[in-house]
Amino acid sequence: MINPRELINGANLVWLFNINQEQRWNDCAVFPSVTDVQKLELVYQQEQLLLFIADERDTVFFCHKSDEQFLEYLREQGVRLPNIVQVPDLKLSENMASNFQNSILVPYIVSEETEELVHSIPEARIFGSHLDLVKRINNKFATRKMAITNGFNVTKGYFCTNAAELQNAYHSLRIAGFKKCILKIPYGSSGKGLKIIDGDKSFEVLQRFILRRSKQFELLLEGWHPIGHNINCQLWVDKNRIEILAITEQQIDENAVYQGTCFTPTYSTEILEVYRNEMTRLGTILRKTGYRGICGVDSIIDSEGNLIPIIEVNARFTQVTYLLPIVQQLVPVYQHIVSNFVNFEIEKPVDFPAIYIRLQEVLIKDKNTGFIVYTFAKYTLPNSMRTLYRLFILVFGNDNVKVQKNLEALRNFK
Repeated sequence: MINPRELINGANLVWLFNINQEQRWNDCAVFPSVTDVQKLELVYQQEQLLLFIADERDTVFFCHKSDEQFLEYLREQGVRLPNIVQVPDLKLSENMASNFQNSILVPYIVSEETEELVHSIPEARIFGSHLDLVKRINNKFATRKMAITNGFNVTKGYFCTNAAELQNAYHSLRIAGFKKCILKIPYGSSGKGLKIIDGDKSFEVLQRFILRRSKQFELLLEGWHPIGHNINCQLWVDKNRIEILAITEQQIDENAVYQGTCFTPTYSTEILEVYRNEMTRLGTILRKTGYRGICGVDSIIDSEGNLIPIIEVNARFTQVTYLLPIVQQLVPVYQHIVSNFVNFEIEKPVDFPAIYIRLQEVLIKDKNTGFIVYTFAKYTLPNSMRTLYRLFILVFGNDNVKVQKNLEALRNFK
């Protein structure tokens, strides 16, 4: 496991967590969807992840003000906090911009807004690749075509541009034995930009909705392969080296939404060797396109043990990337390290120490078992005292029974 901060050259790093950018790139509206503003407010506050990868020399741009008691808790846990600068609208005054002259902006993902932001800072540059290349690699359709062209094993699926093709693709997948299918548009992450089809009725409903919107479209329909493991690779690509930073296992729910990560998965020597070779081969291909930076590669090992190395390539940081420095410190001590999150609401807002006391009451903590809260997000509903909370927590230990008990306690936390 490698800390990516050590690979990024430069002392003047400015970190930015511009999550949710991929959803903005979609220029089609073929799926029924509702924007959950409340949920987005909690997601944006996950910018606190930056505190675990940035060091004391660095600066992080925060769009939200973090809870001071939570920051004090992190200090008590040994986290050496960087300089935190509030930039709510990602606009820098002339004086503020001059303070970051000659800096390197390290965004979650290169985007139009990050390019605009870096142009306001004298002699600054962005870590990562050109925007057009980032968008192309993040495009699920372009990634699948690249994988097929280069001989990677891929899921069974079809590109569809009209009703007849969509109907034929669905029937072909059903005949092939798939009980579920997944319909994708080009961009989106953590369950966005896709719809799960779990039977003929749900396909017919979704098909009618799509055809009311457009008679011509481009969609990708894939069979839902029974999953044994959601294996993931953190891949570093530059002109001199291709490096596998970490191999982890994602916890994904039935709607393909990210729930957490196991940082200490166990795979056979044979499958790991094949996977590492495929990831290195992918890195070589990406390097030839001119790509430089970090990628999170989503892969699966199906229930029969078959490796499908490229489901998606996220040409950006991921939540896992930011945690690699702290996990790197924990790995020599603990055999089991897993992240997860809890959502809950309270009628009247409470502060972080009160919630932490409650966590200590329900979670096992001893000399071989522990946990750390790594993001603390809250949102009080307008015209109400009712407050929504989302906490991401890293659980670790040497006794897997205790670790699993802690994860179960988190799933039931209120």
